[in-house]
Amino acid sequence: MTMIPTLVLAVLACASPATTTSVASASPAYVRALTAANAFLLAWVRRDAHAGIKLMASNVLAPPPGRTAHEHTSDLQQYMSGISRPYHSGFEIGRGTAHHHRYSFSVTLYDDTGDFETGAYRASSTIELVRERNRWKVSRLPDSPDGE
Repeated sequence: MTMIPTLVLAVLACASPATTTSVASASPAYVRALTAANAFLLAWVRRDAHAGIKLMASNVLAPPPGRTAHEHTSDLQQYMSGISRPYHSGFEIGRGTAHHHRYSFSVTLYDDTGDFETGAYRASSTIELVRERNRWKVSRLPDSPDGE
């Protein structure tokens, strides 16, 4: 009978939080930039163009040469909302690095084809954030699997 409580204590000791590894703390700026990157990518998955565009920096919102403001806004909305199939299905974000008041995170975006055999398309690239008007904004859009 005394063997069962000893066994339970041994199992509990192996599962205790003391066996986990600790990580170094991150700066508040890093955490805020990461939060903004996650919010933007979640808007991408949800196809929420309004929320995604609100998180874009002024350099992304500015129309490139040869495009009108209206055309560029339409391009950004298309980037966020994608096409009907494949549809935005998920993302992975890696550890960020700081570069002169900017943070970059490696990211992989996934589009699901809806076909079990075809699977999902993916695009790996980088998302970059910069501080604008006291908020972190996306200054470089990651590559989209659908090429938009």
